[in-house]
Amino acid sequence: QEEGLFTLAEVIQGVTGKMRRRHPHLFDPDHPAVAEQLAHAGTKALRDNWEKIKREEKSDASNGVASVFDGLPGKLPALHLAYKVQQKMARVGFDWPDPDPVRAKVDEELAELEGARAKGHHADIEEEMGDVLFTLANYARHLGVNPEKALRRSVLKFQDRFRYIERQIQADGLRLQEVPLPRLESLWQESKQR
Repeated sequence: QEEGLFTLAEVIQGVTGKMRRRHPHLFDPDHPAVAEQLAHAGTKALRDNWEKIKREEKSDASNGVASVFDGLPGKLPALHLAYKVQQKMARVGFDWPDPDPVRAKVDEELAELEGARAKGHHADIEEEMGDVLFTLANYARHLGVNPEKALRRSVLKFQDRFRYIERQIQADGLRLQEVPLPRLESLWQESKQR
């Protein structure tokens, strides 16, 4: 406001206008278009309309073409971003019909990763690993699992089990680096049984 760029009233007006545009079902639930959407297609129509409005508002400034990806936060963790991208693809009908073909795609991507690995070219290996992870995120979505949550839970489980190993080794008065791998594996199996 001090620089003359905008006033508090203009900010409030802008935010209020955006809320009213994006959520007509809240601000004007008796509007005929809203009533018709609810009567024929329910809340899915409201969500689709909301997505359409957002896309129109956030169309790509460089070429003026709205994208289904407009509005995706750029700072999401990659696994969560993959999940969100695939959710958007499903909303526009670009999706597998069920988990089975996605599972087959996982196998296909793993085979491509192994092919790249056999050639030993790091850039190709990295690209194929990305494809595997992307496809696994899609498989998770088809199974009704948020891959970010699932992976986080697995990481925490792994850490808990490895902390058990560390406690056992410390109790024996040893350092982790001094313990042979077979003993570590034995402790790992113990950690899974508790």
